[in-house]
Amino acid sequence: MTEEQLGEFMSFVIGSYEQFSAEDVRILLAVEHKTDKRLIGWCGVFPNDMLEPHVREVAYAISKDYRNLGLATEAVNAIMGFVFGQTKLDTVTGIVKLHNPTSKRVLEKAGFVHVRQVKLADGEMYFELERRKTVRAGEPGIGAKHDVCLRRAVEEDTETLAAIMKKTFDREIEKWLAGCEQEGQRHLCPPGYDSVEMHRYLARELHYYAVVAAQRIIGGVSVQWSGRRHARLDKLFIDPDYQGSGIGSEVLSLIEAELPMVELWKLETSSKQAGNHRFYEKAGYVRLYESEWEFGYEKQKAGLADRTGARGRLQPGAEQQNLGRMELANCGMNDADFYGMQMERGSYTNSNLADSSFTDCNLSGSKFSNLNLTQTLFADLRLGGSELRISVVSAKRKSKQKYSYDD
Repeated sequence: MTEEQLGEFMSFVIGSYEQFSAEDVRILLAVEHKTDKRLIGWCGVFPNDMLEPHVREVAYAISKDYRNLGLATEAVNAIMGFVFGQTKLDTVTGIVKLHNPTSKRVLEKAGFVHVRQVKLADGEMYFELERRKTVRAGEPGIGAKHDVCLRRAVEEDTETLAAIMKKTFDREIEKWLAGCEQEGQRHLCPPGYDSVEMHRYLARELHYYAVVAAQRIIGGVSVQWSGRRHARLDKLFIDPDYQGSGIGSEVLSLIEAELPMVELWKLETSSKQAGNHRFYEKAGYVRLYESEWEFGYEKQKAGLADRTGARGRLQPGAEQQNLGRMELANCGMNDADFYGMQMERGSYTNSNLADSSFTDCNLSGSKFSNLNLTQTLFADLRLGGSELRISVVSAKRKSKQKYSYDD
């Protein structure tokens, strides 16, 4: 910054103290060394133009003479204690450039958990981390009715979540007097539903939350959210001992509040589980289709069908267009969000699709050849009848070949 820019910035910071709002948190504090009585850095929580408007980011800096002493972590913990105790925030995000692992460790030591890698508007790749407010026993959680709250699932939760999911679906299987391996009953269970590795995958790659009551995990909910306005409810399960009291409905409300930018929710559930159909329909989901084994549902958030041109929404005229047989060449479409597109028999040649996300897409019969797929994730796929030929796996890989839970 120039001195003039710095002066304007400091005026904004000082002004934020006088106008402080517990609903719209914008705060930047000096970090002072208690013994040396010196200003050694700063730490703050405020909006970031590259993130969604409701998101608050923690940011910090420590003088080079005071680094590697744990002081940055201490400062982050201190400001987290303030914002979670004195404001309405229950979640704070941290973003760190990939070439700055030291800063990432600061956040991890301060209780932040890895969410994903994300490319932001400045063209840089970042680690995105998140820390949620801790709900103690006896305190009302996000959902005060049942003292239930959601928190991001971490590695240490996966064995517990796998055991609860197995208990939940085994109870469903008992109702039908058959195992998952028998044709017709396997559709009651997600693939690998009792696999700890599957839950590790969910925690690492999806938005996966533990459902917590009185500091005890009683269920889980995972969301596939790769775009902006659309999300898919992937899995939702509650320990059978806690079912029937409205907790599932409360979890649906909590997950919608957790991702307020999502306007359209979708999900699929077994055709055999009539209780699920009533549960989702009561929550406002509308049945789109039904087959012998599966029902599909959708929920449109009321009042958000406008096209105002705000960031993350489709512009006027961008929907319901017939673009069949169109030829597109040398187009800039970075960070585009394609949803509900009919793109059969498309041809993608000499195109940069790096860091793209393909979810819930029908790619049957497609051909992939002469592609750079290094560092690509393949998981939760249906590959029956497919062929892999003349594929090269780099000899420089650091670990042995890995396969997902549903090999």
